Order: sequence, then structure tokens, then C-alpha cells
Amino acid sequence: MRPRWRMILRSLLGYRSRTVLVVISIAFGVTAVGMLVESRLVLGRDLEKAFLGSDPANAELSLTPFDDDFVAAVERAPGVTAAEGRRTVTVQLEVKPDNWVDFELTVIGDFGEQRVDRVLPEMGTWPPPLESVIVERSVLDLDLLGDHGVGDVLTVETPDNKERQLQVAGTAYAPSYPAGYYWGVPFGFISVDTLERLGYGRDYDELLIRVEGADDRKHVQAIADEVAERARAAGHDVREVDVNVPLEYPAKEVLDTVFLIMVLLGALTLATSVLLVINTVSAVVGTQTRQIGVMKAIGARDRELRRLYRGLVLGYGLFAVVLAVPLAALGAVALTAYTSGILNVDTGWVLPPAPAIAVEVVVALAVPVVAAIVPVNRGVRITVREAIGSAGIAAGFGTGLVDRAVASIRFLPRTVMFALRNTFRRRLRLVVTLAALALGGAVFMAVLSVEASLNKTLDSGVEFYGYDAQAMLSGPARADQLTATASRVPDVVTAEPWLFVRGQRIEPDGSDGKIYRMIGMPAGSDIMRPDMREGRWLAPADGNVAVATDNILKDEPDLRVGGTVELEVGGRTVVWTLVGVVKAPEEQRVFYTNLTPLADAARIPGRANVVAVRTAEHDRETQDRAVAQVRDRLESQGIEVASYNTIGHIREQMNLSFDILVSFLAVMAALIGAVGGIGLWGTMSLNVAERTREIGVLRAVGASNRMVRRVFLVEGWVMGLMAWLVGVVLAVPISVAMSRRIGISFIDRPLEFAFSLSGILIWLAVVLAVSTLATLAPALAAARVTVRETLSYE
Repeated sequence: MRPRWRMILRSLLGYRSRTVLVVISIAFGVTAVGMLVESRLVLGRDLEKAFLGSDPANAELSLTPFDDDFVAAVERAPGVTAAEGRRTVTVQLEVKPDNWVDFELTVIGDFGEQRVDRVLPEMGTWPPPLESVIVERSVLDLDLLGDHGVGDVLTVETPDNKERQLQVAGTAYAPSYPAGYYWGVPFGFISVDTLERLGYGRDYDELLIRVEGADDRKHVQAIADEVAERARAAGHDVREVDVNVPLEYPAKEVLDTVFLIMVLLGALTLATSVLLVINTVSAVVGTQTRQIGVMKAIGARDRELRRLYRGLVLGYGLFAVVLAVPLAALGAVALTAYTSGILNVDTGWVLPPAPAIAVEVVVALAVPVVAAIVPVNRGVRITVREAIGSAGIAAGFGTGLVDRAVASIRFLPRTVMFALRNTFRRRLRLVVTLAALALGGAVFMAVLSVEASLNKTLDSGVEFYGYDAQAMLSGPARADQLTATASRVPDVVTAEPWLFVRGQRIEPDGSDGKIYRMIGMPAGSDIMRPDMREGRWLAPADGNVAVATDNILKDEPDLRVGGTVELEVGGRTVVWTLVGVVKAPEEQRVFYTNLTPLADAARIPGRANVVAVRTAEHDRETQDRAVAQVRDRLESQGIEVASYNTIGHIREQMNLSFDILVSFLAVMAALIGAVGGIGLWGTMSLNVAERTREIGVLRAVGASNRMVRRVFLVEGWVMGLMAWLVGVVLAVPISVAMSRRIGISFIDRPLEFAFSLSGILIWLAVVLAVSTLATLAPALAAARVTVRETLSYE
């Protein structure tokens, strides 16, 4: 074997603990990146395949009721390749005794001849018989039906206050629909005959179309507009037109955001392992300074020495590849299985995708080599005279500003002083070690800060609306009757009638604009607590006056406080004066008005269709009990309640979604922290090896094993505390960036930032524990060094 390879193998195998630490560190970084790349490739491929395989709609139109004849007429229109009518109704489902939740039922005209947004049979009877329902499979996976399953009979209540029975005939797979995990409510599919048995008509109100040239948004929009004109000509009101171009599966934006953040965290994990490579290579070159001098004295060139150490680093990378590729595959299988269950998609995993393996190999081999360039170049540039005369670690120590400042401290115990001085002896190594551990801490605290920001955002939305529960009516009812009835419920302390209607903007040129929700509340509402951004809130004496959420102004840049906006409400155009802008508590765009002018505009004066209540106690049990009693009292007076909800239920669903995201991020933070801990372990091991002679001197002058251990433990704690301080500083910008990106993806606006103070304290405890564990083995090794061993150390 050539001397070069013999030296590389000796460096790899002769210092096994050091090699193991570096290899594990690189493998962790490569595993994190590879696992995420593999998972993203597989999920993206299978999600898109399943979604496109269901023939998703290119456009959706919301209309007043229409029948199959109108659908057939639309399908004959130029440019339309397929059309289908659907209808979604909301009933109340009793999941447990006296526990009712919304149940979304979508009507499919012909289960055997679906042409758009196809729903696929999964298990049970297909198509669903009369008075039965096929539930989406994710509904059962998430236990959204309570203890009910296939074959069981569900009790539902329709808007006419009648309880009816629906049997669960089976399950279906609906790739075009959001997974139950994101929807948060159970949903299923029924036939037109079953819809009629539930007390509804046989008509549809959603028109789904597929068109030629579906990749051209302008073309699809033009076809959809032509279909809308046909609908108006046929006597149907067009409520909304949505164009779905480009075709993207429902969870694409959320999935892209989650994986983007996780890939960035994986890159940080890799960066942390790179820092350990820099530390290790610097130490190897430093301990072989004299050998480098001898090799240069007998004719070795800098280029040959650089090649030698690049071979050493490639050895680390090769070992890491062998370890990382199977680990990444196992991690990707687990992550893909978990994520596919959440996203409700079938994945066909056979072997890791070749591009992902290529990325892992390139990263494992190239990144460490690049990281080693600086320490290798610095080490091999030394002259023969400098190398042969090198004094090692003691050279120049004690003359710097930091060294003198540490030496000036007199009040600390001698052991602590010794540890402090040792901490700053290898400053580059100290900086690299601190950077690795601080990155782990920064990401850990950032994840907890994202969770705190999520909770703050939810709290802000709850505070904005102020209610604990809402009951939505099937139609308008007298506002004073609603208030009086709800106020008599024992748990209710405040009740208000609200009116929800749609308002379509009329553009300045007279064309139809976007459709927005309009909410009318009693003048001087005690429940609403708006967060004003501009102008003022509604006054009791206001007439046709509106306040807009700030996200409306992003869609309508021509609107200004003090200006006017024309909105078509109830079939006629009303001019509203915009007096203020509030921060949107959710993604939805809303105009807020006083109840009376909105009810007059909608031609239902003195009426409302929502009851908002605030309860004496704000726990979930009180909210559920209060809204159930409100519903019972209203229905006893002949007022139909279509659905109801509580803030507790909404928060539970939101927390469910975000908890999964936080758990993903926490896994990545743990990986980075583990690599940082390995880096500290490696640094302390190097320090022990380099100070063998000094340890022998200490032992020769009477130092006990306990004192030697204490010196290195204190040194590890000092490094941990310094990394903790740096991590706190780094955590702030990382937390802000993550909160902003996640908020925009999930709720279309940045989260309200809140830095987790508890995260600072938790990480302090973690970093001290990591420092102790990482330092313990090197400290015990230092205490075992004998005086005889130090005399023979070279």
C-alpha cells in the first residue's frame, strides 16, 4: 500500500472515536436532507398522480338551483369537455349522546358516471343505497364520526328540525377534496334520492366544468365566463366563479411550505455537521504539524499534502454515505407514511428515488471536502522551519487580549479559572463548536416560538370576535326574538343577532367584481373587539357605512378609507362608505356593517340569521352545553338551526393541524441539537487528547481524579452557556422568518409573532444536560491518564 493511503487509513482507524463522531455527524446531516428529499419526491409524485387521476374541475360556479338538463346544456357548450352538478348541504350529526357536530354531505348525481372531481370507491357498498352515506376514508381514520363505522346508523338533524337516520354504507377516496384532517369536520357523499329523503329538493347549486386548453388561465376564465352568461340567460343567479388553474392538489401550498422549512432545517443540520468536520480536520492537521514539516523537508508539495487530507475527508464521507443512505430511506418511509395519512394519499414506495440517492452521495462527499479547504490550506502552508519548531498548543497562548482578560479574574475558584483559560485556548475550535450548538438551540427555540405565535394568533382571532358559540339559522328570523330566546339560557351572559350575507362588488366600470362576506352586528356590539388598522370602527348612528378587513384592500387597491364601495346585496346595488380597516382575524375577507342597514339592504328588515353568544365560563364543556340549549330553545319556537359551532371546537381543530407541523419541526430541531452535542463531544475529546501532557503534570503535582474531571466538565458547561446565549440571539430572526412563512401558507397572513420565553429556559436546561453528557466521557478519560502515559505521549 502506498504511504499516502497508509497514512489516511491510520488517521481514520487509529483514532476510531474521532472518526465515529465525524461520520455520525455527517451522516445525520445527510440523513436529514436525504429523508426530506426522498419524502418530497414520493409525496409530490403520488399526490399529483392521484389528484389529476380524479379529473379535477378547471372551474367551479356557484349558482341558484339547477337540474340535469342545464348540466347537459353546459356540456354541449363550445370549449367544455365535461360538466357535472353537485350540491353540498350541512346537517347536524350526533357523534355522541347530546354531542352534535356539522356533517357535510355532497350530492353526486350518478356515482357510476362521474366525469369531474371523481370520488372513488374504497370499501363497502357502491353506490350508496337510499338513506345511506359513503364517508371519505379520512373521516374514519381521524375518528370524526366518534365510535361509528361502516355499517353503523348515524342520527342526523336537518334544517327542518327533524332527526333522520343514515347508514354508513362504506368509504370513498376523494383526491380532489381536502383531507378530513384539514377540513376538520366529517363529510361524505349521498345520492339525489337520499337528498330528497332528507327534506331537500333534487337540484344542484355547484357546477363543475373541465375545458379544453386547461393550462391557459385566460382561456379557462373566458370559458367559465361564457358558462356564467348561459346560466344568467337561463334564469340562474351566478354567486361565484372560481378558476382552478394551474391545477394543484388541495394541500400543495401547505406541503410545499412545510417541506421548504424542513429542508432548510435539514440544511442547518448539515451545516452543523460541517462545523464538526472543520474542527476535526483542523485538529488532525494541528497534531500532525511536525509530520507535515518532515514530508515537506523530503520533497512533498502543498498540492500533494492537500490531496492527502482531501482523501482523509473523503474517507469520512464514504463511511457517512454507507450509514446515511439506509437511514435516510428508513426515515423517508416513516415520514412519508405519516404525512400521506394526514394528506389522505396512497403512496407507492418501492425503492428510494435515484435523484435523492444521488443528492445524498454528492452531499456526503462534496460538502465535507469543501468544508475542509480552509483548515487544510492553512495547515499545509506552514514552512518546514515553523513545522519542526512548532510548540503546539502552548504557542502564543496567554498573550492575547481575551487571555489576559480571563487571567485578570481573581475571585473564581482555581478549578473554574483553569477551565475558563482552557476554553479560550483554541479560539477557532471554540467558535465552530459554539456555532454548531447555538444553531441547534436557535432552531429549538424558534420551533417553540412558532407554537407560541400560533397560539397568539388563535387568541387574537378569538378576542376579535369575542363570542364563545354561534348558531347559524336556516333562514332569517326576527332579531329581537333571537336575542330574547338565547338570553334565557342559564350559561349565556350576552347574546347578539348577527346577519351574514354575500355582497358582490360592482367595479367602477360597472362589471361584476369579487364576492365578499358581509357581517352585520347590532349597533354598539358588546361582543366584537376589532383590531383597527386605519380609520374608525362602526358607530351606533352609522347608516350605510362599512369597515373592511385589511386583506380586502390587497385585492382591491383602489379602495380607500373615506371612499365608497358599491356592493350588490339581495339583488340590488347599495353604496357603502368605507370608514375603517381592521386586521383580518382569519383568511376570509369581510365587510362589517351595522345590522339595521345591512338587513334593509338585503330586504329582510329587523331580521338576522346568526346568534352569537358569550358564556359565563369559557371552557369547551360550557360552550357546548350553552349552544345546544340555544338551539333547542330556538327550534322549540319554530326557528330552524342549520348548524352551530363553538370557539373550543374551532381551536381544537386548529391546534390539531398545527400540532403536527410543530412536531415535524421539533424532530428537525432535535437532529440539529444532536449534531451540536456530538460536536461538543468531539471538541472535548480533542481537548483531552491535546492536553495529555498537561494532565500528567497536574497529576504529578497532586491533582485528584475529581479535580481533573471537574476542569473538563466546567469547560463543557462554559461552552454550553455561551452557545445558549448565542442561540437566543439567533432564535429571534429565525422565529420571525418561520412564523411569517407558515402564517402566509396556512392563513394567508403572517402569524402574530410571540417569542417563547419558556423556550429560553427549556433550552438552558437542555444545553446544560447536553454539555454534561458530551463532556462526561472525555472528562472520565482525562481522569484515567497516568503520569507514565504522559511521558511517552507524542
